[in-house]
Amino acid sequence: MTAENGLTRVQNRNYPESNSTATTNSETATKYQNLPQMLRQQADSRPDSVAVVGSQSTMSYRELVRRSSQLERYLRSLPVATDDRIGLFVESSLDLMVGTWGVLFAGCGYVPLAPEYPEERLRYMIEDSGLNVIFTQAHLRAKALELAVPGVKIVTLEEATVFAERADALAAPAAEEDFAAETLAYVIYTSGTTGKPKGVAIEHGSIVNQMVWLKSAFDLDERRVVLRKTPMSFDAAQWELLAVAYGSRVVMGKPDIYRDPAGLIETIQEFGVTTLQGVPTLLQALVDNEDFARFDSLVQIFSGGEALSKKLAIRCLEVKPGAKLVNLYGPTECTINATAYVVDPDTVKDGPNVIPIGRPVAHTSLYVLDHQLQPVPIGTPGELFIGGRQLARGYLHRPEQTAEKFITATVCSNGQPDRLYRTGDLAQWNEDGSVQFVGRMDNQVKLRGYRVELDEVRLAIENHDWVKSAAVLVREDSDTGHQSLVACLELNPREAALMDQGNHGSHHLSKKGRVQVRAQLSNQGLRQDGELAGNPIVRLLGAEATEAQRRLTFARKTYRFFEGGATSKSEVLGLLRPGESPRCVRRVSQTMSLSAAAVLW
Repeated sequence: MTAENGLTRVQNRNYPESNSTATTNSETATKYQNLPQMLRQQADSRPDSVAVVGSQSTMSYRELVRRSSQLERYLRSLPVATDDRIGLFVESSLDLMVGTWGVLFAGCGYVPLAPEYPEERLRYMIEDSGLNVIFTQAHLRAKALELAVPGVKIVTLEEATVFAERADALAAPAAEEDFAAETLAYVIYTSGTTGKPKGVAIEHGSIVNQMVWLKSAFDLDERRVVLRKTPMSFDAAQWELLAVAYGSRVVMGKPDIYRDPAGLIETIQEFGVTTLQGVPTLLQALVDNEDFARFDSLVQIFSGGEALSKKLAIRCLEVKPGAKLVNLYGPTECTINATAYVVDPDTVKDGPNVIPIGRPVAHTSLYVLDHQLQPVPIGTPGELFIGGRQLARGYLHRPEQTAEKFITATVCSNGQPDRLYRTGDLAQWNEDGSVQFVGRMDNQVKLRGYRVELDEVRLAIENHDWVKSAAVLVREDSDTGHQSLVACLELNPREAALMDQGNHGSHHLSKKGRVQVRAQLSNQGLRQDGELAGNPIVRLLGAEATEAQRRLTFARKTYRFFEGGATSKSEVLGLLRPGESPRCVRRVSQTMSLSAAAVLW
């Protein structure tokens, strides 16, 4: 490896270098520069076709464009400028669809602000993203006003409609501005190592490439009915919502429907949903429900957000033999999906225990490199780097972090420098040319679809008055494969004394959707090297603990703990009998089913 003019040059070793060629059509480069062009084409060709289905009404393409244009006119009157960021503080509804497209029509980037998020996090996102405008619904207006910093304008669809109906506004309709592919489309906030989430800025060229690839690779067109159910704080939620751009009908699922497998199945049946995406945890809950097999509208199942096990993949194809199962992978920084793998029902049983993440999407390159940025041989783990059109602009207001994660290196055989995103994921090449996900290189993990930075959780815990120091890790149940977070704490002397006296309490440390952090309490301090002195933590984690987890060890004097958490009332997570840890005398859990209690006591 040599350095030339600040660039990293990687020597060519004739190891696999994958560049997507299966879908390298010119459509993304020349036909569309931005998302509004895609939607307007659908409205021109199919104006009266149903674009969106809400809980009580539907909306045609003509109506969607009309109402989105009304919001666009109102936003421009405030005024707003190209590349401005506008918050979307909206529940899953037709208003969310109109708000999203109205912001995009105005040449601005939207910032999802999930109403269910903790207020402190919402305030941080509003301030950090520099919002001047927040689009919301009438019943959420008061809360939006409470959250907004001074000077932020709160806008509702009703206000935009009144404005657009004025004679002067109608006499001067907004022009269809063909803004560049480099224009901001949206900002998604994700975990950060500093204890604060960071905004990932995605441009139109990146999301257009993703949408055109999805349409081409999986025939996502007017024949498809897509269920929008993923929380907007996920990057994967964007393609569900924006699927109208390539002609698919979008069903706006009820808020939090992703937590209700029975309600999800009912919605799929009622609206004839053909295309569904979900994390493996959700897919497991669906295939375990006997009603999931009783309808045949579903022809596409997309899995992502977590590793997909062979066992679950086989089960999905058994329950839905007529559906195509696709394993998707992609960091937020690479615009939703960077790779895809279609599971072959004829060969999956003979394949690896974890389904591969597959091959790159259109105009995307994958590289598996060692710590010196040298390519590794087939079957050898290395860090996965991603290049191509879908790379994010970077992190909002964080030039140092952007420079650290988005590097410029010469890795192609043509000698041209590429901009690459270093994922921090361990991966390896399979013999068939697909990529196999191995794990995380750092302390960031995916837990039930949520990307969780363990250092962020640790910092949040250590910010509590009771806590002197902490260490956070993931525990996986060897029987179910379900994961939960466990935090080992050193309490301040006063609180440790209260624990000795039998007084104990619990504090909700972090919550992202249904991910709930619980704490393992210890009166033994952390060594300076970040380890706990004493017995191996394998006693807690089991034989499948990773080497990184084994480096964390239990204190011999550990005598109090509580941990747990479940995604549903019937789910048992993190079962740990008191006798499995030295001197454990008490168990506390805030979320536990009767079946879990029966096992423990």
